[in-house]
Amino acid sequence: MDLKGAEIRNVKNLCSEMGSKENVPMRVNIPYYQRPYKWGEDNIKNLINDFKKNEENGKDGKKGKKEYFVGSAVMVVSAEKNHDVIDGQQRITTMFLFTYLEFLLQRAYVEELLSKKRIAKLDTALQKLEEICNILFGSKIEESLKKVHTEIIEKVSEEEQGDNLFDILLENYMILLYTYINQRRYFMKSSRIMKIFEQYVRKYDMNNIDIKARYFHSLKVMELARELATGLGIFSEEEVAVCELIGLFHEIGNFSKTPNYQMDDDINDSYNRTIDVLFNKKLIREISKETKYDTVIKMAIFAYDKNGFPADIDEKGRHMCAIIKDAHNLDSFRLFVNYPYVDTVIKSYPSSLMYDDFKSFKTISSRVSDNASDEVLVTLSKMYSFNYKYSYYLLKQNDYVNKIFNSLNFDNSELEGFFKQLMVVLNNYIDKRIGVVNA
Repeated sequence: MDLKGAEIRNVKNLCSEMGSKENVPMRVNIPYYQRPYKWGEDNIKNLINDFKKNEENGKDGKKGKKEYFVGSAVMVVSAEKNHDVIDGQQRITTMFLFTYLEFLLQRAYVEELLSKKRIAKLDTALQKLEEICNILFGSKIEESLKKVHTEIIEKVSEEEQGDNLFDILLENYMILLYTYINQRRYFMKSSRIMKIFEQYVRKYDMNNIDIKARYFHSLKVMELARELATGLGIFSEEEVAVCELIGLFHEIGNFSKTPNYQMDDDINDSYNRTIDVLFNKKLIREISKETKYDTVIKMAIFAYDKNGFPADIDEKGRHMCAIIKDAHNLDSFRLFVNYPYVDTVIKSYPSSLMYDDFKSFKTISSRVSDNASDEVLVTLSKMYSFNYKYSYYLLKQNDYVNKIFNSLNFDNSELEGFFKQLMVVLNNYIDKRIGVVNA
């Protein structure tokens, strides 16, 4: 370890070479001998309040001065070219968490703007997101994002209403955000896994709306699987990565079946197609030579769209199946809103058979129906099979029930009233599952 001279720097430049002011991403390592992260609510509040006071008052009463001395930090460069934190770990970790939270919120904001085609605010929002990505992930990602950003804005200017904007987002900008940035741990620690996925998917027509929907669905299920698996607190990093892997490849066999997304007439066919691609054609061996997770991968893919789980499975394997099931079903709500796969003009009430199952809080299996109301119930009923309270929380957080209602067009006011009341009942159901007490 080579200890060099001290310099005063902006926190964003802590990890650049000594003598350099280059703005580089922080490549920080917390040595084993350092204590874990210990800051509590009071410490974090004090730091936030200090930032606010500095922003309001500034130096010598000059309002708006943004520079703020957060205290000293000591780092040394290790043999692996990481920067080991000797002092200042708690503050640096807290500021990283601030920035990462800002990234998540800004990313969600950009998605919302694009989904609602709010073009006027889009350019500024994209610029802000790219600045945050530069701080967290480096300039290369920022440059890639800026390139696609320019293409999006140019495309919007060519089209009066920007009707294709969301499609462009899915195919370009968000793909970058969810692939480059989600390179994580074990299986996902390099871009190699994503490249394998990309190479397989790119054999198909990415201009096809069904292919594009499946593509983004795979990325979203991967992300949700990671979030659910991490939140349980029972998995190792390796096992969390396995959940990500299953989420990404859980429908890989369905890319060859393009018509009518989410309307598989035989779920077993879907399972067999995916197993054929992963195991018979040995795509899984390109991903990893490790075979110890093969059985649970097969079980999770088999169970994600079925009632119940295999009996001969251990506790962690059961949770993996449940995670993929919840992640897949949760994203079905987003898919319904963004990629309507049925005629969303509601002309009749649901059939009595399906409605009876729905009222009994039963998940309705997807079946061919000419009744658009039935297909709405099929999607809405997926919440009944959620395994985790957090899944209901995410459903509420994204306001999917109301978004589905707002995406529908009704033939008459009676039907609209029927579905409006249905949405009220479902929102109350979600509140009860997550423990919300309504006044």
